[in-house]
Order: sequence, then structure tokens, then C-alpha cells
Amino acid sequence: MKKRWLKLAAIGIMAGTLVVQAPVATYAGENGEAVVQQENGVGSEVATAEHVAKHLENTDEFNMERKDGIAYYSLKGEEYKDYKNCIAAVTLPSDGCEFLFAFDENGYLATDWQQDEDDNWYYFDYAYYFGYTDGAYPIAYGDDFGWYYFDGDGIKQTNMWAEWDNGTWSWFGNDGKRVDNNWAKVSGKWYHFDKEGIMQTGWQKINGKWYYMNTSGAMQTGWQKINGKWYYMNTSGAMQTGWQKINGKWYYMNGSGAMLTGWNKIGGKWYYMNGSGAMLTGWQKIGGKWYYMNGSGAMLTGRQKIGGKWYRFNASGVWIK
Repeated sequence: MKKRWLKLAAIGIMAGTLVVQAPVATYAGENGEAVVQQENGVGSEVATAEHVAKHLENTDEFNMERKDGIAYYSLKGEEYKDYKNCIAAVTLPSDGCEFLFAFDENGYLATDWQQDEDDNWYYFDYAYYFGYTDGAYPIAYGDDFGWYYFDGDGIKQTNMWAEWDNGTWSWFGNDGKRVDNNWAKVSGKWYHFDKEGIMQTGWQKINGKWYYMNTSGAMQTGWQKINGKWYYMNTSGAMQTGWQKINGKWYYMNGSGAMLTGWNKIGGKWYYMNGSGAMLTGWQKIGGKWYYMNGSGAMLTGRQKIGGKWYRFNASGVWIK
């Protein structure tokens, strides 16, 4: 890999315990987003830090200087004298292993976030200097913590799906940070991710409201038939309960959100919803008998004046001819 010149260094961010989630394969998503399949969604400790530490102690490979009690490392060898203000993959001679390093203006190994001349971002381990590559890594600074994905060249990836080998999915957003315990809008659809960054499917209670995500994780709106029952989600995706006026018709969803049909006693009054769940009003012939529902849909009983004429209905609402 050729050297890439540094553009600037970002605020230092200290790496936490090194855990990497390594890729299995990459491909394009159905909407053109980058997708990477990951070996696992949990992560495993890697020996990279310990490995690099041994190289740093190798005086045949690295020079070490102390200034004000701080150690500064640089590569030993005439071929590295021009490695300044750049990022480069370096093969270390003792075992042939290749690592990505960043070099400051003095040729010392740099750490933390670094940006190259093409505006690509990289992260170099705070303690061991090597660049994070080919996987997802945790990076923390103060109270801020997040997972970021870096490709094989160490470039931070953005707007990318990651599929773990257990079939779960995560999304790395516009800033490259994995979306955890939050919503993300991807290709016009909304998705929700749990605190571990795993895309959720099915019923999910979020901030006291119920939402339904299909098997692809996309939040659903409008009418949805789920396990044989109809539910209605508003434009924000929240499941509705109680009386709902939808396209000029009234429907009633029970406490679980399921749409009711047929006879239902609500608030002490009887209502009738047809097979589509729409509340009926006026004269209705049901089961061979006539009933009358007022303008609010409530079934009438007793003596009632309808259209200028008097009618009698028994206690069950049936018209007595």
C-alpha cells in the first residue's frame, strides 16, 4: 500500500480494551449501501496489541526516544527517513508481519484519529500505535464510546451495513459510528437498533410505545396484518389503540392494538364493526335481525324516534316490529 499523506490530526481518542470483529465477506446491499459480513457480533480479544508491543521493544526495528518522560517511537532504517506526515503499511523484518502506522512531522509514530489528504479517517491505537484495520473496533473518549468499522486499508467506513454470522445486522452511520440504542433512517426506511447495535425485528417497545419491524428490520406504518390480526401504526410507526378515524371511517383497536370486528361493548355501549373493522351506523341487518346504531355508532334500545317515526327495540337492540 502506498504512503498516504496526512491532512490533519483529530482530537485524541483513547482506545478501550481491544476487541475486533473481523469480516468474512463484503458485498453491495439491495439499495446500494456497502455491506460487510462479520465473523461474529460479539467480538473477541486479539493479540495484535501484544504482538506490536514486542516489535516496539525490538531495537533492530524501532528507535525510542524519551522527551519529558514520554516515549516517542520511529522506524529504524534509512528507507524510512522520509516517512513523515504520512500513513503507510510497514512490513517488519523480524517476522514479516505488516502493520499500518501513521507518522508525524518528525517521523514519530502518531496515535488517535488521523485524516489523510483524501479526507479518509483512520484510527491508531493510543498505546501501541498500529492502525485499526479489517474489522469493527471500540473507541472511547471520556463518556463517549462507540464502535467503528475500518476496511482492509484502515479507512473508517460510513453508511454501511454489517451482517454478523449469527444472522443479525448492525448499521454504521454517516459519522462511521455504529448506531446503538437508537433509530437510523437508511434508504428512506427507519430501523431501530438495541444497545448492542443489533437491528431489531418484530414487536419492539421503545420509549413506552409499540412498533413493528418486518423481517428486514424496516419499521412498518399503516395497516399491518400480524399473526392473523390487524393493527394500525401511525405515520411515526407507533401502534394505535382505542378509537381511530382512518380514511373517514372509525375503527377500534383493543389494548393490545388488535382491530376489533363484530359486536363489541365499549365504554358501556354496544357497537358493531364489519369484517373490515369499520364501525357501522344507521339501520343494520345482522344475523337476520334489524338494529339501529346512532351517528356515534352506539346501538339503540327502547323506544326511539328515527326519521320522524317511532320504533321499539328490545334490550338486545333488536327491532320489535
